[in-house]
Amino acid sequence: MRVLHLNSPAKVGWVLAQAQRRLGLEATVVLTHSRHWHHRYDVDLSSYDTSTLSGKYGVGRELLRLVQGCDLLHYHGAPVSQGYRDLLLWAVGLGKPVFLHHHGSEVRGRPYPWLASRLSRHRFVSTPDLLSWVPAAEWIPNPVLLEQLPRTAPPASERPLLVHAPTDREVKNTEAVLAAVAELRQRGVDFDFRLVENCTHQETVAALRQADIVVDWVNPRFGIYGVLSIEAMALGRPAVCTLSPGLYEESELPVIPASPAELAGVLQHLIAAPESRKRIGAAGRRFVLKHHHPGQIALRVLRAYREWA
Repeated sequence: MRVLHLNSPAKVGWVLAQAQRRLGLEATVVLTHSRHWHHRYDVDLSSYDTSTLSGKYGVGRELLRLVQGCDLLHYHGAPVSQGYRDLLLWAVGLGKPVFLHHHGSEVRGRPYPWLASRLSRHRFVSTPDLLSWVPAAEWIPNPVLLEQLPRTAPPASERPLLVHAPTDREVKNTEAVLAAVAELRQRGVDFDFRLVENCTHQETVAALRQADIVVDWVNPRFGIYGVLSIEAMALGRPAVCTLSPGLYEESELPVIPASPAELAGVLQHLIAAPESRKRIGAAGRRFVLKHHHPGQIALRVLRAYREWA
């Protein structure tokens, strides 16, 4: 089976493609935009200027060739241009099944395009909150490259290190994190804090390895944990997020819940409890191996391909 992944938000397309190759599938990842955030791919079309007619033609020509050579299209995030109709129509017109995989802002809080429902064979979402916005979708937890994330002990230090690594300050509610840090300083709590921004993925993971506690999404508008939290848990680090009630009640999720108002108190408790951090970190690693293992995720996706293609 030849699978064409279009784009790779949060590296999900690339990680999934590697696991699919281990299952014997021919998986190719094509990048059409935002090269900085999609650092692993097989084919790069992001250099085309799609604001021009010639750029649109160039991307379209290459994509048509790639779609013709695949058995199915696994489409991540928002399509290349003008809603869902272009590649959906191409792929369906060429007799290729289309699987849509949504990762957040392209669908959250928006009416779902009827053409996407009509023409796609199946729809995946990367976080459970998106099930409210994408009809008849299946939640597929994000996989991570576990071989690059071995569990390690934090560096020995008397001052625990808190790390926050937002790709978007507003989305992650970095203002609330900085406010909690300032409040802890006022209380006289002894700790270090590092804000990680504008770094490569490799640099971000290196910062997570140095951390004792990782603060990720602290935004009640979303109430989810993301790839950074998964990577932190894989490394054995406690992750703190604001979680919406009901989204994860049936799982043994070890992410530490904290609203923006609760964050300073939760962090103060963790800073003072190294044994608790160690226990939570071990639980996080087990959780990732059980729920975010790329091999298991690839098998789930393959079953959907076979059922719906």
